[in-house]
Amino acid sequence: MCGHVDVVPHEKYGAKFIGNCIYVCGAIDIKSQVSVMMSLLKHSTSSKKVALILISDEEIDGNVARKLLKIIMHLWLLFQMLEKILS
Repeated sequence: MCGHVDVVPHEKYGAKFIGNCIYVCGAIDIKSQVSVMMSLLKHSTSSKKVALILISDEEIDGNVARKLLKIIMHLWLLFQMLEKILS
């Protein structure tokens, strides 16, 4: 499961504050889906391994996220190989 948790600068996109609400590009975005994924993982009874990856530079250029995902995939493959060796 993968989601992003970054926000865009409200100064740049002209946020409007009305009462307790903010109206601006990216204000809600995927934040609710991320909370659903976190809840699903917390309450899961599955024995399968699942990764939750949250990135934070999607609105800029994604370079940090790409590097992080590449590292995570390498680690995931390494753990899979070690698991096979040790079992």
